[in-house]
Amino acid sequence: MAAPFTDYRDEPIAVGDRVRIAPTRTRRGVPAYLGGEVGVIASLGRSKVTVVLDRYPDRPWVVPPDVLGKVRLGGSPA
Repeated sequence: MAAPFTDYRDEPIAVGDRVRIAPTRTRRGVPAYLGGEVGVIASLGRSKVTVVLDRYPDRPWVVPPDVLGKVRLGGSPA
């Protein structure tokens, strides 16, 4: 079985979780303007995660999991 995906804080993430793209963690393949955007994990690939962002619901983004932070209750990722 494959290892579970984790966000940049090493917390497990799964399909359906609310996540935020960390502004300071954007990198190759992740445009800087997506930093801070919130969305839902749509699927998990071998090494990347597909996220549907609230602001861009018609454009799923495929990003590495280490640029994501799980959104906790109350909407704060911290």
